[in-house]
Parts: sequence; structure tokens; C-alpha cells
Amino acid sequence: MINYKDAINIILKNIPDNLSIKKLSLFKTLGYALAMDIYSKEDIPTFRISKVNGYAVRSEDLKNCSENNPKKLKLIRYEKIEDLFKIKINENEAVKVHTGYYVPEGANAVVAMESLKEKENHVIVFKSVKFGENIKEKGEEIKKNQLIAKTGEILTPPLISMIAKVGYASIRVYRKPKIYLIIAGEELITPGKELEIGLVWDPISYPLFTALKLDGFPQVKWFRVRGNVVKFRDAIDDGLRYSDFLIVCGSVFAEDKNYTKHFLENIDVKRVIWGVNVKPAESLYFGTYENKFVFVLPDDPISALICYYEFVRPALLKASGFKEIFLKEIETKITTDMEGEAGITELLLGRLFFDNEYYVEVKRDYALSDFLYFNCIVINDKGKINKGEKVKVHVLPWY
Repeated sequence: MINYKDAINIILKNIPDNLSIKKLSLFKTLGYALAMDIYSKEDIPTFRISKVNGYAVRSEDLKNCSENNPKKLKLIRYEKIEDLFKIKINENEAVKVHTGYYVPEGANAVVAMESLKEKENHVIVFKSVKFGENIKEKGEEIKKNQLIAKTGEILTPPLISMIAKVGYASIRVYRKPKIYLIIAGEELITPGKELEIGLVWDPISYPLFTALKLDGFPQVKWFRVRGNVVKFRDAIDDGLRYSDFLIVCGSVFAEDKNYTKHFLENIDVKRVIWGVNVKPAESLYFGTYENKFVFVLPDDPISALICYYEFVRPALLKASGFKEIFLKEIETKITTDMEGEAGITELLLGRLFFDNEYYVEVKRDYALSDFLYFNCIVINDKGKINKGEKVKVHVLPWY
């Protein structure tokens, strides 16, 4: 079997840098990767604006102005904000403006509200202002045709806000893959249904489905099948028609764990990987079908989730046009001795915590309920590791 790093490299070598490009309304782009460079369509601001709530004035009219030497200015009024663009400030005049409002022609400074008093048709100013004070000039923030964001950047709320500010209502992004998730197992039933002997409430579908959603994949179809070969094969066919990525977990026959893989190859899925020299990825399968990609994960829920984060997630993110596709990796001290096998990489769930510095707690034998406390994956590629030594840790998205 191939080793951990080779498996990841082989999988990613088969995955394209993106699937295709689509145009989306800016409202729908959160979490996508940009498929275009963004340049400002205009100077920002597009005209002179006030930085504060106050009154636009001529600074020369307030020379030597102070609390002991206040200055009276005529107040110019207007009804609608667009009327500001018709006003010209002359000697000893002022006009009220709010933050972001246009500063009328003739004005060269803005006096903040707290430095004056308004009385009927005039204002009394108690402070002088410098030329340009509290005014943001045209193009001061961003120049026309200035580069705002590069292809491949991930769209976050701040970046989306900036793109809207420079004049875009829709943009091109890399399409995210369509995913079809099949959970197979004779013993699995929907949570909430009455349990019969030999049956368990499905603990696999929900963590995998929600992990995909947490990672921002909007198009995920899901299907559970119990011991029905016809339905299982139909689900595989549907998945290959609908999806870019087919992810299968488990088998319809408990006594034949490899049934799924043999069936896939009988319908011309090309095997790339079958088994990795990694616990718990000894049974991991990856193959291709035309321009689609197929993963078969272990049927244990925790093993399946570990394999998703270490092998499947990077492939999905690469196909989505992402540049950063791996979980954040840090090195931290381990709180207990850790046994391991030479030549075999072991991936274990751990609990990362901070006590003046980061530590990780590892529990080799755990129940599904322990998963509530885990927030990282510990990589043991050294064999035996003593308490206090540093290990590599991959931080899970919810930590």
C-alpha cells in the first residue's frame, strides 16, 4: 500500500484546478473562489465626502476661531440630499452634511457637530479648522482601475463588501462541485425510528453531510441504502450522472466489505488508489469515471470523518479553485505517551487546548460520544512518541 503523503499527492494529481466558471450575483458568492481579477470601476469615493457629521465650511472663514472668539456663519439649507450638488459655499456660509455626504463646491473643510451650535438660520462655531480637515477627497481610498482582488481569492464578507463598493453586482467564480453521498449499511435506520434487534440509528450520514455543508459545498445530495442491491446500484448510477464527486461509505453486505469497490470497477470506474498505509485509511478507495471522481470511505463513522478531512476535502477544495486546501497544521506537545507502529502513519482524533501554550490530548480507544470533545487530528508518523514531545496536529474547522 502507498504511504500517506503519496496518497494525497496521487489524489490531487488527478483533480483539476477547477471544474468550470460561473457568474453569480454578489449576494450568492460567499465562500467561492474568484475566477477573475477585480478592478475598481471608478475612483472611491467618486466625489469629495465628509468624514464626520458636521457642517461644510471655508477654513479661511474660521481663522483664529475659538470658544473665546466664536464665529457666526450663515446656514444654507436644502430639502433633498441631491440638492447638495447644486450648492456653492460662499464667504461666511455653512451647510449641514453627514458622514459620507457630498461636500459642496466652495467648502474646503468640515466642522464636527460638537464644535458648534445651530441657531435658526446660522451656526456659531467655536473652533478653527484646517484646509481639508474632515474631508475625504475623490479617489482617496481607491483609484479607478486599481486592483482590488486577484483570481483565486476566497470571497469573505469584507471582500464582498469591497467588490460591491467598487461597482460590481455580479462576478465570475469557480463552480463548486456537485456531490452525491451514499451511505450503505444493512444495520442503519433513520434516527427516531423504533430500534429493532441488530439495527442502529445512522451515525454516519449526518456528520459527513454536515461536514460538507460546513466546508461550503451547496450542492450535496444524500442517499441511504440498506441491504438492497438494486437500490444501491441505482444510487451509484444516479450519483455518477448527477455529481462531480461520488462519495460512498459502507457496503450493502456486511460480510463483503469490498462489494462496493468491485461493483464500481465493473461499471468502468478506473481505480487510482485502493488502500493506504495509514490507520484508519487501509480500505480507502479513490477512482475516476470519465470526468468524475469517486471515493469509498471506511464504514466506521469516526474513520470515515478522518478520511474525509485528510483525503476527500483537499480534493473538493482544489476542484473549487481554492489555493489553500489543507487543514491548518501546527506542532504541539502531547499530554501522554503514544505508541505506534514503525512505517505506518496513524491518524487519531485529539483535543487541542491552551494552557500558556498549546497541548494535545489523544485517546486511542474512543466511543462516538467522545467525538464531541475532539477538535483536531493528530498525525503519528514517528512510531513511539513520549509525553511532552511535539506532534503534528491538523486543526478541524470548528475549533
